[in-house]
Amino acid sequence: EERDGHYEMTDVIGPDEYHEHVNNNTYTNKMAQWHLEQALELVDWMKNHAPDDYARLAAQLDLSTTRLDRWRDIVANMVIPFDEEKQCHIQFDNYFDLEFIPVQKFEPRVGGIWQYLGHDRALQSQLIKQADVLMAMALLGESAGSREVQLNNWEIYTQRCDHGSSLSPAIHAWVASRLGLTKELEYFLEHAVAIDLED
Repeated sequence: EERDGHYEMTDVIGPDEYHEHVNNNTYTNKMAQWHLEQALELVDWMKNHAPDDYARLAAQLDLSTTRLDRWRDIVANMVIPFDEEKQCHIQFDNYFDLEFIPVQKFEPRVGGIWQYLGHDRALQSQLIKQADVLMAMALLGESAGSREVQLNNWEIYTQRCDHGSSLSPAIHAWVASRLGLTKELEYFLEHAVAIDLED
């Protein structure tokens, strides 16, 4: 959806399935942007290395100059929610307006915090099933932001993540490894490995 020269994705659900019908989920928007970037790079590569195949594909998919220019415009102007004060990405529009419930308050625990809070309260909180922002960091690496921003993202979202998905600890371990957070890497790696063995 285009608004005032910017592109937004509205009424989506990201990997954090605790919040549905959100606008401008950072993970969703960044991945859409990344896919268009990859498509544009492939188009350029094909033009130079496989011009006959490119011509066939361009005709089949209507890869006109107008279409490719629009893809470039979307890449350049996709809304990626960012909090300038906190220097972090925002899970989705208005996320920080929700109630903050630190997950540490519920440790040790068995099961998800979602169960303790109840459905309605959890929906109105910053509690997340898995950190979409950290998932984007895992998949996009250094292009996910400066080290300072990535560390801020880590600090903010690990305090809010319920790990309601079995994928979450492994993603946290991956990001901790990239950031050189050895203690956190060990903790989340052990958590990820033990999910099925020690359930």
